[in-house]
Amino acid sequence: MAAVKAGESTTAASEKATHGAAPKSPGRQNPVLRVVKASDPLALAGMIIILAAWYVVTEQGWVRPVFLPAPEQVFRFAEAHFLESRLVQTQNLGDGGILENLIYTTTSVWLAVLLAIIVAVPIGLASARVQFLRMFSDPSLLTLGAVPVLILMPFFLVWFGVSRNGQLLLLVLVAVPIIYVYAQRAVTNLDPVYAQSALVLGVGRVRLIKDVYLRGTLPEILGGVRIALAGSWSIAAIAELMGAPQGMGRLISTFAANTNITGIFATILILAIVATLTDITLKAVFMFANRWGSVNK
Repeated sequence: MAAVKAGESTTAASEKATHGAAPKSPGRQNPVLRVVKASDPLALAGMIIILAAWYVVTEQGWVRPVFLPAPEQVFRFAEAHFLESRLVQTQNLGDGGILENLIYTTTSVWLAVLLAIIVAVPIGLASARVQFLRMFSDPSLLTLGAVPVLILMPFFLVWFGVSRNGQLLLLVLVAVPIIYVYAQRAVTNLDPVYAQSALVLGVGRVRLIKDVYLRGTLPEILGGVRIALAGSWSIAAIAELMGAPQGMGRLISTFAANTNITGIFATILILAIVATLTDITLKAVFMFANRWGSVNK
């Protein structure tokens, strides 16, 4: 008996050595590790190079401080005026500091992108399978996506004035065509074998949409959301430059009117950091949604 057990143990050990340990479920990956993987080392290296070049240029005095302030000067300004700022308050841009305007812009961007998702994803998914719907949605939405934003802005300023509603609608109109195209392509690129296998197993229409189409297309749709979100930051700032009660764009416009170059750089730097962190977070969500695929391999 002991000899038989010893033989079985030897066989099991041999098989384990040959085939290796059982693969870990990708869904169990540490969330912190997922965020680290989502960060792009090359992008981080690029930011470090830009900061280093900025420091060298200002330290050597190749550009006058009135045109290009030193990095430490910009960081000090951002720290001093971030939470509360008399300079910001005297310009009627809120009762706080840069943070209050940052929240205004961030809220506008996220709200507009969420509204665009609600509108564009269902139309994009349906138009990929319903040719009649696609005949109407493609010309209108693709034409809208081809219109330059700077051409639309004066019309929105006339129609809605200096209000948040006009800015939100402009951001939605910019994001909808992008997300629509990605949602449509996601269904088109989805391997039909998944839907066919589900139908063979007797899956109903509701479960087919939920478990096959939505899960299978989610990674590509999230890719479109990332692109729409990245573009929305700059569009929001430009829209606020033309007129807004507050926001990062309005803050830049006010600092420019007062020739406060340090304030302009600090505002742009903070907005860039928030946009980058948002993209990293969204990329981590993308990796989680596609953990069953090849993105983590």
